[in-house]
Amino acid sequence: MKKHKVASLTRLIPAQLNPVTLQDESIYLTITEVMEKTRLSRSSIYRRMKEGNFPNPTRFGSKSIRWSQKDLITWLNSHKQEVPT
Repeated sequence: MKKHKVASLTRLIPAQLNPVTLQDESIYLTITEVMEKTRLSRSSIYRRMKEGNFPNPTRFGSKSIRWSQKDLITWLNSHKQEVPT
């Protein structure tokens, strides 16, 4: 079986359906995906992070940060009343 590079495989999947998956099977989401799932603006997310009321992202290199889907789901379940509908 021929091994493919990850970059070549990601071209087959649309960007919005292509979360970053690490070896531990954790899924990490971009800021755009986090905004869609929480219905919060970018500035609201960063403000809540500064206040300590939102999960902090994980840095992947110097220009990429992602939020753990597991942490985001936990936060959403505990803050259902605060998220706009």
